[in-house]
Amino acid sequence: MARGSGEDANALDLDVRVALADRLSCDKNLRAEAWAAWRDDRFAHGSNVNEAEYWLDVEFVQPCPEDWPTED
Repeated sequence: MARGSGEDANALDLDVRVALADRLSCDKNLRAEAWAAWRDDRFAHGSNVNEAEYWLDVEFVQPCPEDWPTED
């Protein structure tokens, strides 16, 4: 995927990002392990870990399909 100017050169391609977000949303243990590693990295670099966790849980990871509302 081509990246435009101003985009993060280290950003994941959309298909990789979607697959990762789907996996993390459906596997709570994997999400916890990923967050623990990323939290330590963010803390070591002086980032706001609360903002990082919000981004992970709200903006990056989407609800698992099993958790989507259903029409009754």
